[in-house]
Amino acid sequence: GSTSEVFRFIAEEEPLLMLHLGNFHYRDISTNDLEARLRAVAMVLNSEKQRAMYATMALVYMWDDHDWLGPTSGAHSETEVAGRAT
Repeated sequence: GSTSEVFRFIAEEEPLLMLHLGNFHYRDISTNDLEARLRAVAMVLNSEKQRAMYATMALVYMWDDHDWLGPTSGAHSETEVAGRAT
């Protein structure tokens, strides 16, 4: 996960929530591997600076292609099974 200082700056503003519009991670997982998806999310949430920020506010999250089915995928991608399981 990213270690950018921007996460600290956001937390210092004390927002009520963060609206995350996708691409929570950029692992480009293009296989039906549920564990790989869970590891990618955990990598972000275990990043010290991001974890500290997310602990201070509600998170509203919308998945995007990188998060769910792999880069430039659609609803009928071959990785749909693992994407739906996540």
